This record gives sequence, C-alpha cells and structure tokens, in this order.
Amino acid sequence: MKDRLLVGLILMAVVAVAFALQVFFLLPILVCAVGLWEWWPLSKHPACAPWMRVGVPLGFLILPTASVLGLGDAGGLVLVILVALTDTVAYLAGRRYGRHKLAPTISPGKTWEGFASGVLLASAAVALSLSFFQGPPLFSFPELILLALLSQMGDLMESKLKRHLGIKDTGTWLRGHGGIMDRVDGFILAAPAAWLMSV
Repeated sequence: MKDRLLVGLILMAVVAVAFALQVFFLLPILVCAVGLWEWWPLSKHPACAPWMRVGVPLGFLILPTASVLGLGDAGGLVLVILVALTDTVAYLAGRRYGRHKLAPTISPGKTWEGFASGVLLASAAVALSLSFFQGPPLFSFPELILLALLSQMGDLMESKLKRHLGIKDTGTWLRGHGGIMDRVDGFILAAPAAWLMSV
C-alpha cells in the first residue's frame, strides 16, 4: 500500500511539473508508447484472440491518448486529476470500509463502498477545485460524476482483460501498480467521453 501511494504521489508531481513547463502534451504520448511496448509481448499470449492484438492497443491506449491530447493541457490535467483521485479514493475507502464485492470474478479487491466513495468524493473535490478558477468550468458536476463512473468501468475492463490472459499485472514498470496499462486504465472510457463533452 505504501509503494502504491508513493508512486502515485511521484506520478502526480511529474504531471504537475510537466503542466507548469507547458510540456504536458508529451506525457500522454510517452505513456502510450510505453503501453504499446508493454502490450507487444502480451499480444503473443495464447489466449489473445487475433482481434485483441489490434483492438486492445487501439481502444486501451491510442484512442484515450488522442482524446487526452484533444482536451488540451487544462482539460487533460483536470481529467488526470479526476481519474487519479477516483482510483486512489476507491482504493483507500475500499480497504477501510469495503464489505460488498463489486465484481468478485473480475477484480476481487474492488467493493461497492470503494466504488461509490471514489466516484462521489473525487468528483466533488474536482468540482470544488474548479469553482475557484475564473471563467466557466471545464466540466459540470454531473459530467465529472459520469467521467468518474467511466473511469471505474475502464478499470474493470482492464481487469477483465488480465483475467482473460491469466496474468496479475500487465508489466512491472511501476512498483505497487503493476504495468503502465494498469495505471492508465481509467482513461479507456473516460478520455473519449471527456473529449466528446468538450467539442
């Protein structure tokens, strides 16, 4: 748990520095490149169907990356914060208060208590933060709720993929987090949805 939180804090610091230096756009590209490199050996797994070899990198990495880039730096940063907060709060609340399993056959550690806490508290925190800035908010509170929900669903989709392949993690790059794809699964559905909301 300590490793997971420490790596999460370091990653958020990297995001903040990249945003401050106006090179935020490089992060999604880098993550996508590493994710594709990580997927290459997994695509040769015997359980990987032919359509998955193209469909997974396209749907799990390339489309979310293009969507984050399409949001611009400000919109992308808000989405990154929302997804990270949703995941972190769900994890902490689930460990502390979780009693009812959300999807035991897909992701045994996830609970309804963690799911609800992550969606509601992260959305409220981001909405409150956005209210301090001048101008219209990038996303309304209902939109933030929907994006947080989609973030959790993306997490379950990636967990389902891992169960199908019979693996625990997609890689070993991030200590306590599994692979890169484990870390960015919240963007699979949330990023395209956020882009559609912004156009």
